[in-house]
Amino acid sequence: MKWIIDSTLAKGTRKRVNQDRAYAHHLSDGTCFAAVLDGHGRDSECVNYCYERLPALVNPTRMSGKSPEAFLWDVCKTLAGESRHFESGTTFSAAYLFRSGWVSIAVIGDSPIIARLPDGKLFVSQEHNARTNKSERERAVAQGAFFDGGYIYPPEGNHGLQLTRALGDNFLDEILSREPSIASFSIARGAWVLLASDGLSDPAHEYSAEHINELAAAIEKDAGPAQLIDQACAWGSEDDITAILCRLN
Repeated sequence: MKWIIDSTLAKGTRKRVNQDRAYAHHLSDGTCFAAVLDGHGRDSECVNYCYERLPALVNPTRMSGKSPEAFLWDVCKTLAGESRHFESGTTFSAAYLFRSGWVSIAVIGDSPIIARLPDGKLFVSQEHNARTNKSERERAVAQGAFFDGGYIYPPEGNHGLQLTRALGDNFLDEILSREPSIASFSIARGAWVLLASDGLSDPAHEYSAEHINELAAAIEKDAGPAQLIDQACAWGSEDDITAILCRLN
């Protein structure tokens, strides 16, 4: 079997520059690696750094002898350590794709990974967002965060973030988690995996489940990333939007 990967990025109207990044690469051993990074903050230093590090971190030599989950953990740990000093930040959602249909993913932040499983159910990755994920919010508060209006704030400071896990954001170092949520699953031939920034599924976090179901239905009617982004814009998204669609043929 073979992975067919297509991606599209679109700049929103909220920010002066597009801080989304998309990485997709077919590796020499027949596997594929795809990642979405959704940057935030006054500059793009963190998201640019992490994106530019991926070619060196994602190669068969570094992967040798490691399970897919261990490899993804190592990539996330490396990026977290090297980006910790940046004032700006980014999400990081990655998928390691095998020709057999086996998929391992790692998520830091709220850029979703969605897949159609063999039993017909949708897999949707965990969202690390204080507004929508109670357990993540409680974890941050236990670390000393102050929660107000959907944002977490450090014990001393007036600049907050909805994300409970992210790379960079040095001013939130004491309350942010840098650890990924890691999962593995198998998909069948003809099925798909979608990686996206949250501007695609629901930037307002009000209709995420409904939007995700509609995006899945569109994919199964042969919609590509550009058509998915058109749908998000029709919903009123003003955010930067990235979509990487991986189909197993």
